[in-house]
Amino acid sequence: LLDERRRRIQEGLEAAEQIAKYFPGAQAVLRTSTYPEIEEDEQLVVAIATDLAPVAARERLKQFDFEWWLNALPRAKGKLCIKLEYR
Repeated sequence: LLDERRRRIQEGLEAAEQIAKYFPGAQAVLRTSTYPEIEEDEQLVVAIATDLAPVAARERLKQFDFEWWLNALPRAKGKLCIKLEYR
């Protein structure tokens, strides 16, 4: 369990580094999300806190997805979620 959490945190930090390339000045906030109805189901959430207008932010997220996230997704095994948050 501890190794799994370390790996997830490392993946979250790697995602945060990549996010900085697509969202300069945005803050990548890492937090965990749990699902009480599913035993031992914990997900790391990376929230991109941005001042961009929603349309512009979604376009950058789409670019991020196609250029990095979709290739990294299999390693995450459904345990890492990346989302936008607007400031």
